[in-house]
Amino acid sequence: MKILFLTNNLNANDGWSRYSTDLANALTEDGHDVTCFVNVVSADSTIKQSAIFDLPLKYLANPFRSFKAARKLSKELK
Repeated sequence: MKILFLTNNLNANDGWSRYSTDLANALTEDGHDVTCFVNVVSADSTIKQSAIFDLPLKYLANPFRSFKAARKLSKELK
């Protein structure tokens, strides 16, 4: 099964990224194809990652970034 994660990063330095990293690793070990769309690519992770997003506060400063991110996400999903 192909599984897509939308998460901040896979550095495992905070709660959300640690949970995402552990869950993605467990699913990979079970034989699933896991891809993560992040804003910062982690060099020490073996999971496929693609830097799609900007930092969250940049979206508040410029609403056009949301549109650009949605277009990038749409291209990657195809």
